[in-house]
Amino acid sequence: MPYSFELTTLSEIAPLIEEIETTHAFVIRRGDVPPFFLSMLAEVEEQPNVGCFALRERSRDAIAGIVTTLPHKEAGAVDIGPLYVRPAYRGQGLGKRLIKELIQWAKTQGLQALYVQTWGRNARARHTFE
Repeated sequence: MPYSFELTTLSEIAPLIEEIETTHAFVIRRGDVPPFFLSMLAEVEEQPNVGCFALRERSRDAIAGIVTTLPHKEAGAVDIGPLYVRPAYRGQGLGKRLIKELIQWAKTQGLQALYVQTWGRNARARHTFE
């Protein structure tokens, strides 16, 4: 299936971020942290190098996955915020594609570094980022 990687808006990806924060698997991995991504993104949305990106399945005009960037304390760098691929689209390498596309975007922005954090128990995320 052909997909397009595109800069989008927080309002368009908000339902997916809510989906991330309410999925059972996410709650188990992040049970010690209350939902906060939407409020955090809304606070920084207008800052430089903050981006909301969607990987859209063109044939259905459906968002298969998202990735965001957040401000980093170091100049010329961003943190990779939530990265999420909807369950129906998993197993196709779309998480890796989101990362590769994000790296290309970062280069066009003149960024020197991307930082990511994940939980040790999240083997799928670690594998994707590696």
